[in-house]
Amino acid sequence: MKANLIFIALLVGSSATAQASTIVFSNLQTGDARQCGCAIEWGRQLGTQPGDPLESLSAGDAFTVLSGTDFTLDSIELAAGIISGDNRLSISLNSDKNGMPGSILESFELDNQMGRFGKDHPPLVAESVFHPVLMAGVTYWVLATTTDPLAEAGWFANNTLDTGPIFTRDSYFYAFDPSCCVRTDLRDAFSVLGIPVHAIPEASTAGTAAVGLAFIIAGLIPRRSAG
Repeated sequence: MKANLIFIALLVGSSATAQASTIVFSNLQTGDARQCGCAIEWGRQLGTQPGDPLESLSAGDAFTVLSGTDFTLDSIELAAGIISGDNRLSISLNSDKNGMPGSILESFELDNQMGRFGKDHPPLVAESVFHPVLMAGVTYWVLATTTDPLAEAGWFANNTLDTGPIFTRDSYFYAFDPSCCVRTDLRDAFSVLGIPVHAIPEASTAGTAAVGLAFIIAGLIPRRSAG
């Protein structure tokens, strides 16, 4: 009986610290369905003259956290495929600065995880390590690019007809007019998952409560005398 009660107390304490992630933003349909063949590609050579430098073309999409709840980032999922070259993808979560991607809040490197572009496959998953806070009502950006400028990949567009701010950057045009590269269009397919801030107890508080509850329950159990 005593062992069972202590087990229940510890179970309560562990469940208080383990919280399931929830969708902060997603334009992926059930089953992660995607529309192939309509995507932004990265890693193309700029210009047509031989000897022009190779620039890494990046793409991004903005999303806004719904008002009412702050979240800590848990993961980012996006549907991308390799076209040619090195199968490595760089993803970042960025703040918003005057309608443009701002500072990097967290970045991710995915190696050999992209399937072939144009074919359906599970979305890529970037697991957060630093868990930056996503504030309610605030806009953020998810950006992606090939790590190797010689590589080329594509980001599948969503098939839910979701539109919003999208960003395309190449170094040549961006250097002259940063605002040139943002427009409202069909957004690329991605999801942002987080854990509600109000659902995350402080580790010390949750641990203390669990231990205290275990001792209280144990103290309520009658002890047998040594004799």
